[in-house]
Amino acid sequence: MLPLGSLPFRTRALSQPEPDPSPTPQPAPSEPAPAKPASAQPKVINSVRYKCDAGKSFDAVYYSNQTVKATFGSKVITLPQVESGSGIRYSNGSVTLHGKGDTAFVEVGDRVLFDNCVVSGSVPALW
Repeated sequence: MLPLGSLPFRTRALSQPEPDPSPTPQPAPSEPAPAKPASAQPKVINSVRYKCDAGKSFDAVYYSNQTVKATFGSKVITLPQVESGSGIRYSNGSVTLHGKGDTAFVEVGDRVLFDNCVVSGSVPALW
């Protein structure tokens, strides 16, 4: 075996880079991010009370974000607006509120639970 010094090429020692003596710049303390505006609360467009057949009634609050919050006794349901051939329709797939003019009806599944409903007055918005 030949000693390293007798090989026909030069060898050199690998060295570690010298540390930079200048201080590493630190990022400036960042300003707190501007507060994001709270999600804009939808505006109440209309609040009504419907009186229906069989002495039933319910309240509906219509919002600017195309939803309705319907209150049936102690049960409150928010429904998104969906396409309607005529009038308005809000549905979550199981509960559907149909309306046209000042009349409405409510279906749960394939059963009409609130029928021949007519606006009987406005309701003060509670939310």
